[in-house]
Amino acid sequence: MVEDVIIRYGRFEVNPKRMEKNIVKNDLIQEIDDNERERIIYCRKLYLEWMHLHFAKKVVKPPHPE
Repeated sequence: MVEDVIIRYGRFEVNPKRMEKNIVKNDLIQEIDDNERERIIYCRKLYLEWMHLHFAKKVVKPPHPE
C-alpha cells in the first residue's frame, strides 16, 4: 500500500498534503467536512446503481486465477 493513503471510516483516502498542489488554484484551498464527504460518496453510489440498472445488460464474472 502507498504510504500516503489513509483509511478513515473504512474508506481509502489520499493524504490531503499530497493533494495540495493539485487542488490549490488561485490561492484558494477548499475544506470538505465529513458530512459533505459522506453526501458525495452516497450520491456517487446512487448514480452508479442507476447506471447499472439502466445500461448494464449483464454482469461480467471476474477472470479465473491461473
